[in-house]
Amino acid sequence: KISVVTAILNIILCLTLIGFIGVAGISLATGLVGWVQVYLLYRQLKGKEALEFDERLRMVFPKIVLSSCIMAIVLSLLGYVLRDYFSGSLWTEILALVALLGGGAITYALAIHASGALNLKEIKTYLKR
Repeated sequence: KISVVTAILNIILCLTLIGFIGVAGISLATGLVGWVQVYLLYRQLKGKEALEFDERLRMVFPKIVLSSCIMAIVLSLLGYVLRDYFSGSLWTEILALVALLGGGAITYALAIHASGALNLKEIKTYLKR
């Protein structure tokens, strides 16, 4: 039920926000609806065993948030540096997008490794899945 509600809310918000801020509205709507879904699931699961977090998650969660913020900063900088390439030919745009995605992925992997949230062996295990 929560998934259906949030999917419909996501569509409504996407269509609404795209009129104000263009395609960035899709990302904003999806992010906002993601938090709404977290809240609704939390409310539904509150007090149940499924919602209990282990000690490891409690220890690494701030490191994951910090790593995500570092990645966001790097992506913003890369987006600024690559902005001219996103208005070129199709292949230039594809290469710029690959550089942006690769830069974000590498930054996040290095940040979670450097922070101690995950080690390289754990990262490789997750990537194999």
